[in-house]
Amino acid sequence: MTKRRYKNISKIIIAAIFLAAIFVIIQYNQTPFGNSFNKTKYIAMIDAGSSGSRLYVYKISKPLKNFKNNSIPLISEIKLDSHKIQPGISSFVNNVDGLEKYLEPILQEANKEFKSHKINPKTQVDFYVLGTAGMRLISKAQQQNIYNKVYNIISKSNNYNKIITKTLPGEYEGLFDWLAINYHEKNLQLNKPTSATLDMGGASTQVAFATHNYTDLDNTFTLKFGNAEYTVVSKSFLGLGLNEFRKNFINSKNETDNICMPNPEFDFKTCKNTIKDKLKNKLKNDSPAAYLSFPLESNMKLVGISGYYYKFKFFTIDKISEIPKKTNKQCISSYDDFIKNNLSRDKLTYLQSHCFDTAYIDTLLDQEYKIPHKYENFSVADSDVSWTLGAALFFATQNQD
Repeated sequence: MTKRRYKNISKIIIAAIFLAAIFVIIQYNQTPFGNSFNKTKYIAMIDAGSSGSRLYVYKISKPLKNFKNNSIPLISEIKLDSHKIQPGISSFVNNVDGLEKYLEPILQEANKEFKSHKINPKTQVDFYVLGTAGMRLISKAQQQNIYNKVYNIISKSNNYNKIITKTLPGEYEGLFDWLAINYHEKNLQLNKPTSATLDMGGASTQVAFATHNYTDLDNTFTLKFGNAEYTVVSKSFLGLGLNEFRKNFINSKNETDNICMPNPEFDFKTCKNTIKDKLKNKLKNDSPAAYLSFPLESNMKLVGISGYYYKFKFFTIDKISEIPKKTNKQCISSYDDFIKNNLSRDKLTYLQSHCFDTAYIDTLLDQEYKIPHKYENFSVADSDVSWTLGAALFFATQNQD
């Protein structure tokens, strides 16, 4: 073989290595932060809910060594001194100019934290404002009017790498619930079996679970984390959140004010029966049972968050079979005594509705989700896990905004 042929072969090999390196670089940069997550970035996110807004800041960095799936980053929350404001942004539909004063406290808090942690918003922070069910209840034009104002306020408050403002479809909220819980439980990082999630919000309720059997259902998502792939079914029911259902129901049944409020004659079963027909009529043919048949058949772990978490925590409920007894125990009381005895535990506006809300949750689980009281694999999250954690994971890994 001549020297010239050796040189040609060497050139071909070098060219092939060069092209392969370019391919690896392209693959490496397929996610917004790069698969290795060597450069720490941050996601600031406002959960613009129906009853209020909450600001979260997440740090996105490289996976821990014990993560079996190194395509999933380490996500840690930067705790803020003050991150909740009321009411929800949808209430500014006729007063968008009022949004500036409304948002000021949490935007100032964000700037304070960025400064104290030496975070450069221009290069390191993507800022999201994601509306949920409260925003879904107003028109598209009204939503856009609010978001335009919010965008301008945030862009004036600091120079961020990116600002995204939009309303989440309910199915995405459910998907983010699923991601949040399964990240929180480390199921995704350690390649463990996943949990189904049930979220009870103020204006909507969501169900989500991973499956290989029910891909024919609507609202199916495919998620990829390296070699791991999940098919997730997510369903949202607008109008079935605690605040929205309670408001509509009490408006149509005045006697519920007394039947389902704390009183010496309170009876959980009677309260639940008054809720049943209204709930059935509300759902009509859109039954949640179809979306939980697979998890129940496979004895999948079901995890309740948001409203489930708060109501179970208030009544010290550990499993769904305890709902009637523990609710009855506290709600058989004069209204004044119930408020007086619990005012140190919760705000008055929430205390007034706890008895009704827990009876409603039990009715939804029993009548519509078809989860029997004897089902042992249901629990609430061990802390107040927000769907925003799942959204941060999604935006950091799935190449979508």
